[in-house]
Amino acid sequence: MPESTALTYGRTHTYLVGSLLVDTDLPGTLNAFHKELRAHGLIIGDIRYVLATHTSHSDTF
Repeated sequence: MPESTALTYGRTHTYLVGSLLVDTDLPGTLNAFHKELRAHGLIIGDIRYVLATHTSHSDTF
């Protein structure tokens, strides 16, 4: 089974499972995302696929 890493940097539960990024966060969190990757010894190149399990609805915030 691939290694799973929880990435905590915003409002969404985001995980890296092997080279699959499950979910992303809201716009404006890219710098925090890169910082969280580095904290786990990861780089953006470790991600090959992205799975968005839901989309943001601006009227729900």
